[in-house]
Amino acid sequence: MKTYFSAIVLFLVITQCGYAQAKASPAEDLSDSSRALQFQITDNFSLSSFQGSVFSYMHHFTKERALRIGLSVSVGGNNLDQSDDQFWYNQNSLTHIRKYDIEKNSTGLQLSTQYIWYLNPGSRLLLFSGAGPFLRYDRSFEKNETSYPQDDTRMYRTTIETQSSQWTPGASGIVGVEWFASKAISFSAEYGLQLSYFWNESKITTKTQNNNSVDQISNAKSKGWNLAGSSVKFGLSLYFQ
Repeated sequence: MKTYFSAIVLFLVITQCGYAQAKASPAEDLSDSSRALQFQITDNFSLSSFQGSVFSYMHHFTKERALRIGLSVSVGGNNLDQSDDQFWYNQNSLTHIRKYDIEKNSTGLQLSTQYIWYLNPGSRLLLFSGAGPFLRYDRSFEKNETSYPQDDTRMYRTTIETQSSQWTPGASGIVGVEWFASKAISFSAEYGLQLSYFWNESKITTKTQNNNSVDQISNAKSKGWNLAGSSVKFGLSLYFQ
């Protein structure tokens, strides 16, 4: 799927190059009707969304100012069934002693916005800086079940379920350069810094089935700050009116 997507974007790039004008600066055409879809150029020269895994969009208000919006969505899950290679010896017979069943799934959603200032509008090579808020929400569930025979007639089974949710609001700042190959295509490089605050709530339920069934429930909360810089991002922007 990514191969087809990259091929389509490459076709658009080649097509749009035909609209390049002989102007000294294609960036002079930027106006309040200029919009762009942005893609990140990764290590193997494939393309992905720049500021969000689903959507990366920039809208210009003037030659000097623009707004960038990114939306990220992540969904994952897996199941694992495993039997231990240990055995239990009882009455001259071998019985499998332990079995594991693990289930995991997670969901994440992030919305990011950045207000962009161009420091030398009208140039072919633009210097820019930007800042803005973001908000992320993550939710996960994990279930671990272990069972083994306690004797000829009884099974021991324990199940641990962990439910976790986390909110992460924050703000990011960037500095970078953008070079216009034509009025429809530009390449950019930028470096960013993020300051975020998080709070996490977890609920752990332990169910033990032996002679009697026992449920234990514990709750945990955590919060904290994080300041981190990002690696340099290289991007491709496709402009349209």
